[in-house]
Amino acid sequence: MLRYRPLACSAAALVAAVTACSVVTPDALGQSTGAPRPEPAVAAPPGAVSFAALAPGEEIRVRYASRGCFHDVAHALSFTPGPGGARLAARTERANLAPGYRFVAPAAVPRADLERLDGLLAYYRSARGGGCTTTDSVAVTLYRGGRPVASERFVDGSCGLLLRWAQARRADRDEPAPLTFAALLRPTKSF
Repeated sequence: MLRYRPLACSAAALVAAVTACSVVTPDALGQSTGAPRPEPAVAAPPGAVSFAALAPGEEIRVRYASRGCFHDVAHALSFTPGPGGARLAARTERANLAPGYRFVAPAAVPRADLERLDGLLAYYRSARGGGCTTTDSVAVTLYRGGRPVASERFVDGSCGLLLRWAQARRADRDEPAPLTFAALLRPTKSF
């Protein structure tokens, strides 16, 4: 079980970090080079989980949790092969949403988005530092015939995905924002 301790942070500091849109890569000694982090290769290493390679009889289960200054959520997601991609079933385990809101997941995930989720796993597999008040914890397990055959765990405290999202959303960029597990689950007003 992960234990979290409260961290103090300021909204102004978070906004400044996001609007600065700079991603810093540590060198081999852990010192900042000031260079942008290179995009990781999308291909999964042998034996690793891959959303795009999901085959009939397989299921990928994801447990995603994120905690930061302004949020505390946990979700369980299940991906099974479907027409043109995968079916998605999601359950919110913990969320600090405003009253009347709930998370909604799409019923299907197209193949292009499965490939983008492989890019997300490649990002998580890459080395990165910490220092952010938001920490994402991800456990991904591939099941074949109902039995686990591959599993990976990641903890990311770098704010790298948040900064990449901010960079992609800038008006002078023509790239899509990174697809994350959080982006699949939209908070929606319940009626």
